[in-house]
Amino acid sequence: MQGMSLIISDKLVRAFRRLGLTDYEMRAYLALLDRGESIASEISEKSDIPVSKIYDTLNSLADKGWVLIERGRPTRYKPQSPKIAAENTKNKIEQELTEYVNIIVQELNSIYERRNEKEKPELWIIRGEENLWKHIRDVIGRATHHLSIALPYIPKDMQLILLPIASLIKERGGTIQVLVGEDLDHQSIKKLCEEIEVRTRDISFGGGVISDSSEVVLILMGAREKRPTLGIYSAHLGLTSLARAYFDMLWATSNPVKSAK
Repeated sequence: MQGMSLIISDKLVRAFRRLGLTDYEMRAYLALLDRGESIASEISEKSDIPVSKIYDTLNSLADKGWVLIERGRPTRYKPQSPKIAAENTKNKIEQELTEYVNIIVQELNSIYERRNEKEKPELWIIRGEENLWKHIRDVIGRATHHLSIALPYIPKDMQLILLPIASLIKERGGTIQVLVGEDLDHQSIKKLCEEIEVRTRDISFGGGVISDSSEVVLILMGAREKRPTLGIYSAHLGLTSLARAYFDMLWATSNPVKSAK
């Protein structure tokens, strides 16, 4: 570019291009920045942009917020502050990207979810005590309005998770029911009994957790087993409905645990 005193780095060129400026637009803006307020022919000469292209280039820069136009005879052009121009362009790009993201999500997410539902296995076999408790904690953590728990005992760390979740469910007008084994020391669930309706009953099969009637973890335990090591996870409507009905039967034949003082 003739008479240009600015030093243009490759990094600066790449930055202009990433912000959506063409080569002509970049050269015209830099010529204005170097020269100051000018008319079109002066910018054309300084930037080596053909006169036939300079007006379209300057009008495009004005639309993008990089050039200010003073109408008159002749029309004069001023460079916008690089900070203001770059920030305006960034905001426009972010707004456009947000709109594109919303379009993609709105039009494609339902397709993905339908496909994901089709491919989701109906049952997961869970092995190992630690893995089983992890799945139970996850299911409890996803509950929003209804949570039903039937377990021979409730570990301390799970009680700590359960209390704030129970509080949120009750705030939303939901329900939380906890059923524990007859042999459980009530003192061990003292805090739980103060915040949640807890009942007791013989639970010989193992137990389970039902979250919002949409997913369930069933614990399978033999008569002589003291700790759970095998379970089933499912989000299948038929199985969760069956588990819900069975839990309701257990709950109806259970005894309330009074809050320990």
